[in-house]
Amino acid sequence: MAIVTPVEADVRLQQGGAVQSVQFGEAVTVGAYCYISTVDGKAYLSSNLSEGEAYISGVSMSNVALDEYGILTLGLLQPVDLGVAATVGQLYVLSSTPGKIMPYGDLTTNDWICYASLGDSSGLFSLRNEPQGLQKV
Repeated sequence: MAIVTPVEADVRLQQGGAVQSVQFGEAVTVGAYCYISTVDGKAYLSSNLSEGEAYISGVSMSNVALDEYGILTLGLLQPVDLGVAATVGQLYVLSSTPGKIMPYGDLTTNDWICYASLGDSSGLFSLRNEPQGLQKV
């Protein structure tokens, strides 16, 4: 398996999903998993590289440059269409590529574990934020 790469033109939040306008602290593309920093209140790309980045606030619905405002999904357990099909029942975690996710089985030694999505019955990614506070050994 490999890193899930969203198809930007096809990324969308399913009916009933809520969004928020946030300022981004770095350039971000549509479909990227992001966290909101408790230090400056800006959104950054989530990853499994450090415990502080292994957290998810939402998925970007905008392409933005440094310090621009854009749209981020609000709340978790929302189905998100990333333009690629999720494997039903597959657990996805944050990857070492900032903003991206990958299947749980692709974790490697020292990756910080954060459950990011679960493939639902319609092939969508059910957004989660379940940091485990643990590194893979």
